[in-house]
Amino acid sequence: MAAETGKGGAGLSEIQSEIFQAFATYVALLMLKMMVLSYFVISERILKGQFVVREDYEGFGDPQMSKEEIRRKTASRDLYIERIRRCHRNDLENIIPFVLVAVVYILFTNPTTESAILHIRIFAAARIFHTVAYLLPLPQPCRFLAFLVGSLATISMAIRVIYEGNF
Repeated sequence: MAAETGKGGAGLSEIQSEIFQAFATYVALLMLKMMVLSYFVISERILKGQFVVREDYEGFGDPQMSKEEIRRKTASRDLYIERIRRCHRNDLENIIPFVLVAVVYILFTNPTTESAILHIRIFAAARIFHTVAYLLPLPQPCRFLAFLVGSLATISMAIRVIYEGNF
């Protein structure tokens, strides 16, 4: 396969294109997982009748509920819904930095296909396992180890970017 060219640049080399294809696939999977968590929060709120704001109670809850009942219910939190929200927030705190570091790593460090795809797969598997460990919940240190493995994959790529950088 010849080097692919875009409208305005030299394009990706064959190796980078293969890596980027794997990267795009796993990032799409992780983004879909985060979206599913958002919908999971919504569905849990509706099924349990546990909302955060008054309008939601008025729109989805019991229309006969008094303002005092609504105030009391909005002050309380469902622990499982909060668990899902924390899992989603943790994804945001980890997946976004991974995506940014991985793009720079792929485009500017000329990694081997095997190394780059291994980093990407390790990170994706760690984040998926982290979600499973968070939502079931599995006993610690399962969730911590999943977080650590994913973080180390990102850190490894970041170190390579820094090492290859021209300062």
